[in-house]
Amino acid sequence: MCIPCRRGGRGKEKGYKLDEKDIREIVPETNEPKDLSFTAVYGDQFRKVQEESPEQIVKGSSISEEDMQALLRSKEQVLIGRTAKRKLEEEQKRSRAPKTERQPRAERKPKSERAPKPEKPAKEPKEPRAAGKLTAGKAIGRGLLVLLTTVLAIVLALVVIVASIIHGPSDSARDTFAWLHAMGVPMERKPFAMGVRIEHRQETIGMAQYGENYVNLPAADYKLNVRLPDGRSAYTFCMCPGGYVVAAASERGGVCTNGMSYSGRAGENANSALLVTLRPEDVPGEGVLAGMEWQREIERACYAAAGADYSAPAQTVGDFLWGKATVIPGTVTPTYRPNVHWCELHEVLPAALTEVLDAAIPALGKVLHGFDDPNAVLTAPETRSSSPVRILRNAETLQSAVAGLYPCGEGAGYAGGITSAAVDGMRAAEKIIEKYKV
Repeated sequence: MCIPCRRGGRGKEKGYKLDEKDIREIVPETNEPKDLSFTAVYGDQFRKVQEESPEQIVKGSSISEEDMQALLRSKEQVLIGRTAKRKLEEEQKRSRAPKTERQPRAERKPKSERAPKPEKPAKEPKEPRAAGKLTAGKAIGRGLLVLLTTVLAIVLALVVIVASIIHGPSDSARDTFAWLHAMGVPMERKPFAMGVRIEHRQETIGMAQYGENYVNLPAADYKLNVRLPDGRSAYTFCMCPGGYVVAAASERGGVCTNGMSYSGRAGENANSALLVTLRPEDVPGEGVLAGMEWQREIERACYAAAGADYSAPAQTVGDFLWGKATVIPGTVTPTYRPNVHWCELHEVLPAALTEVLDAAIPALGKVLHGFDDPNAVLTAPETRSSSPVRILRNAETLQSAVAGLYPCGEGAGYAGGITSAAVDGMRAAEKIIEKYKV
């Protein structure tokens, strides 16, 4: 009997679906696994239906031809039912999902009630677009233009430099003085000073200036001068408390001294230049550069007297005033290097210096107690304290007779120290600015 009849006459027009119970009624019990899906039970038979006739299938199985036909019709209903069931489930899901109501659009506020929009940050200026590639001709042209501009700038600078030279030589610029004189630059002789370095123990100067409390005070210094009855004068210069006498020669075969102090001023001795003012008529020889030549002669004489090894001739103050050569030094140890050579300075230095020093040292000892201490040391010579020549210049423009030359400072004969030389250089610079000011 066919399956629809056994299930109460429900045919395919009713949309009957084959279920597991129907399969169990048709398929006999076997020892095979109970996989009751349609494909598992009737897979082989269903594939044979497509290749062979129902009669051939029935002959090789326990299923009757009538049941096989019913089974095939039921399979079609199963496939149709599954599709319909899937569509129905999808529709039910869609019907159950809650519908989201669309929110009404908010009404726009009038412009007067709206919040101001934030200001946008200012945009940075865009870099200019890179120029296109230069051709060989343009590159050469630009290079020549840059080169020409550079050359013109250099020429202009040289013209200004050559047109205006601030000439500030030192006291020792003897080669410069000789060259300018040979070129015809106007010069003249002027008063200058020469002398020796005088060296005391620093405690002697401290006691004279501060008394017994000098040990608790900075290193003492002094600045002295004296005018003698005959009109001559002497003075101290470049005082170096706690300092040293140093070599300052700038030419071969000559000796010259100077002084210095370290910042701590902690040396055992104090020293200063003891100078005699010399007038142009005191200078032997003729010519504008006679004073310069006299300096050189004194330096060479001291070099020879000290053994020609750049040692400096020296003498104690006591022996100098007594007029005898020093053999045994006193309590002041000279600081000049490489060494000193004890001698009689009256035999080395010119009388124009020694005569004034003989009178000036005792006079200065009355001003500063201990200045004429017999143990103090005189080291010779100090010849570069001032220039013996002056390069002439106009009082208004500060310019030499040679156009564009501005002599200034100590070596040119217009200052007497570091500070005054700097001020004179500033005056010359101001005059140049006035001249070229547009």
